[in-house]
Amino acid sequence: MNLIQLRKKINKIDKEIISLISKRQALMPAVGRYKKENGIAINQPQREKEILDSLDGDLNKKIFKEIFKDSKKIQKSIIVK
Repeated sequence: MNLIQLRKKINKIDKEIISLISKRQALMPAVGRYKKENGIAINQPQREKEILDSLDGDLNKKIFKEIFKDSKKIQKSIIVK
């Protein structure tokens, strides 16, 4: 396999990753509404710890920490309304 072929495979995987992250984040307004309706705090440290503990590697943990930040931002925009 040459570099061009490898890059094509990487590009395909990158698109899949972005698609999955987008689908995950698209659920955040519903999560925010549920939390608002049920008096649940946006910040859920135990849930975050659970997810982070299930991951291997510092990069994966860094990525998910950023996902968590964005998720909370989306949820806050729902709860503030």
